[in-house]
Amino acid sequence: MLILIKLVFVVFFGDNFIYQETKGDKYEVRYRKNEFAKQEFNTVFIGSSRTVFGISPSYFDSLTDKKTKSYNFGIIAGLPPRTFDWCEELIQTKPSLKYVFVELSGTGIVPLNKNDEWLSDSYNEMVLAFFRPTLPRKKVEKIHYDLNIPLKEFLGRNNIPLTKYFSLQEVRLSHSYNKQIEEKNPIMKIPVDEFYWKRILELIKSAESKNIRLYFFIPPRLKTEKELRMVYPIYQKLEEKYKLRAAHYDESLYQIDTSFDNSHLNYKGAKKFTELMAEAFNSDK
Repeated sequence: MLILIKLVFVVFFGDNFIYQETKGDKYEVRYRKNEFAKQEFNTVFIGSSRTVFGISPSYFDSLTDKKTKSYNFGIIAGLPPRTFDWCEELIQTKPSLKYVFVELSGTGIVPLNKNDEWLSDSYNEMVLAFFRPTLPRKKVEKIHYDLNIPLKEFLGRNNIPLTKYFSLQEVRLSHSYNKQIEEKNPIMKIPVDEFYWKRILELIKSAESKNIRLYFFIPPRLKTEKELRMVYPIYQKLEEKYKLRAAHYDESLYQIDTSFDNSHLNYKGAKKFTELMAEAFNSDK
């Protein structure tokens, strides 16, 4: 069935719908890589839009006593396995790197076949949308949200108001997913996705060969139970030394005043999560 879906997408929509870099993603990845190459950063955060919205590098550096000089390489719609590929490339090509933080996520992705191809679930939703009525949508203000900015500017900005849909019920559900990640629940006997796990082991081996300290972290606002079921067994299987135990389930990260929308933090939320990331990093010996 999944193969049939793949063929439908290729025929009607083109290869952009297979879980590979689209033209827009390639532009953003190239932009990030070029910007990253301009300076000798020793720390990088890699992940999806939740990393883009959730971590301020300059603020993080101020909290680590300048032990780090970091860059936010989060990309909107950036998810495994693409983020792992970017991570691998940066490890191999950036000699100044000392610390790499990689977001563990899995929203909207499912294995396509045994040949390591993945398909984004969001495109299934697009197809289904043709067969259901659409509700009136609130116009969303387009803004540029990038926390790779000077600390003074970051602290001086007002919080960006909610510009997209927000549901306290959905955010509370997300909070429950994040809390479950840290609970060793015997009921949650979920098999580890072997491809996902294989890529993580490859990243660990690559980082250690370059004497780079590699951490995996859970972002706030896990989106679905499907994502929970993908990330949970991976996180539980990881050795403690590879986990950055930032309190991603902290209640303050799931409030209206720390939200940009259901899935993302605003500046106030990013400030708080950055503090939690720095606290976990500083406590690691």
